[in-house]
Amino acid sequence: MSLVNLVQIKLGTFACGSPHTYAAVLPIFILVPSALLIYVVLLFYALLVNTSTTQP
Repeated sequence: MSLVNLVQIKLGTFACGSPHTYAAVLPIFILVPSALLIYVVLLFYALLVNTSTTQP
């Protein structure tokens, strides 16, 4: 959210309807959750592979 606030300070608020603001914020809303999802999936995969190959 801090990046969105920074964009709104530099380019204008959403209420103004500036296309530059939307063009700057939409990739943030798409890329950040996508990267978080990829990170979580890889984290769980690494944990599952590591625990399944460990011999007691």
